[in-house]
Amino acid sequence: MCSSGAFCRFPDLTDHRRILSYGRELGIPLEVLIYPNWTLGAVADDIARFSLDIRAIHADKDITARLAAGDSLGFGLLERNVEFAVRLGAGLVVLHAWRADGAGVARCLEALPRCASIAAGGGVVLGLETVPCGSLPILPTVREAISRAGSCGVVLDTEFLARAGELDAALASSWLWEGDRVIHVHAKDWSGSFDLDEGPRYLQPGDGLVDFPRLGRALTESGFGGGLSLEASALDAAGHVDLDALRRSIEYLDSL
Repeated sequence: MCSSGAFCRFPDLTDHRRILSYGRELGIPLEVLIYPNWTLGAVADDIARFSLDIRAIHADKDITARLAAGDSLGFGLLERNVEFAVRLGAGLVVLHAWRADGAGVARCLEALPRCASIAAGGGVVLGLETVPCGSLPILPTVREAISRAGSCGVVLDTEFLARAGELDAALASSWLWEGDRVIHVHAKDWSGSFDLDEGPRYLQPGDGLVDFPRLGRALTESGFGGGLSLEASALDAAGHVDLDALRRSIEYLDSL
């Protein structure tokens, strides 16, 4: 599976027609990342005409910002994202359940049961991504989230966990792998560097510090039956897409 984030970028390259073009060229299942400047109904109608195999939707990250601020409009935005997923036949909605800077984590956790109810009402599964949460460790926060909204699954992000020094712990945590709790994986590698102005540098799987063969073994041993989505960008500064790099990464992930 490939995330549309591999060939789209906010705020300059968000035209949904890129998904139609590159999605058809790659010819594999897709995870579609929703951008805040989309008119969701019109975009969904246009994408639906092309019969792409869309397995997952990554919800608008503005939902998280609203929930962290105590803004109930975040629930309405999530409802529209779920409707978007249903329109495109996707069974999974991936949510950044809290802000990466840790602001408003308590409010976000309190909102999760209602978020899970919204997803269930639309007939989709809500997946909570293992995103950073400021000074708080990721895994205990995820465990707390699951205790509050048990119908949600976990979306394991390799780079986020590696950057936090928690990927090894995630692969070894029995509670995380019980009962098919991990339902989806975002695959991208990490260079080991973090620039305060530019943020982390994401790499194609196998090009950085993440031990992807170990990840593959862990997924096999756990009986993982979810999706593995390539999330590393193949865009250069000018917006050109390196399709060969994407194909190599997809082949590499398929080999794990």
